[in-house]
Amino acid sequence: MGIRIILAGDNMHIHGAALTGASIDAHNDHRIAMAATTAALVAAAPVTIAGAECISKSWPKFFDDLRSVGAMINEEG
Repeated sequence: MGIRIILAGDNMHIHGAALTGASIDAHNDHRIAMAATTAALVAAAPVTIAGAECISKSWPKFFDDLRSVGAMINEEG
């Protein structure tokens, strides 16, 4: 999504920038899928998140709740 991240031992350095569109694989991890979805809300181009359905493990109404506050979310599949 256009962000530079450096891992150094137990530290993660995130260098911010404007978020771009991307294709992301959540690897069946609801935390990754939710973080990517939240970041996608301000991305300059569409973001596709493979495996985003894993969010239902912890927050089954996540996408409905985002839509209720105006987020444009397209679920395919």
